Amino acid sequence: MNTTLGMDTHPSRLREWLFVMTGIFTLSLFLMLADLKPADSFKLQRSIILIVSFLIFLLSPVVLLVTVWWGVSFRRLDKMEAWWWLSAPFSLAFPVSMGILHMWEFGHTLALLIVCFFVTALSSVVWMLATIYQLTISKTTTVNHKNAAMMAVVVLAGILLFTLGR
Repeated sequence: MNTTLGMDTHPSRLREWLFVMTGIFTLSLFLMLADLKPADSFKLQRSIILIVSFLIFLLSPVVLLVTVWWGVSFRRLDKMEAWWWLSAPFSLAFPVSMGILHMWEFGHTLALLIVCFFVTALSSVVWMLATIYQLTISKTTTVNHKNAAMMAVVVLAGILLFTLGR
């Protein structure tokens, strides 16, 4: 592994950490939404799951933000990739969770999550437009597997929003 001044030129460990943090964030969102569905059984367990998943859900974006900042500052993570890590996962996880759990009728209860979703979805769309612009204008930037996969996630989030939201 090439290192320059103690910095990894290939931040694979950082990406693994970002995947783990994104998974924890997505799982806590799903558990929190699943626990909001009405049910009469296991009230104590459901309350504990709701509180723990809510706390993890609040903490994980902060840890994700710090990790992305650390990656950009010290591990040579590209700023465009960092932007994607902050916007695209929630843009995909929220409509998938809502669609799987059929929670579209809980709009008032989930108002803050819906606002966060619209902010991250708008950010993902702007990221995609900036990436497309960068790929068409820049002579040095080429489409690679990572860029294609990142753009595919944003497109998939948009498709899922329109298909699951109906």
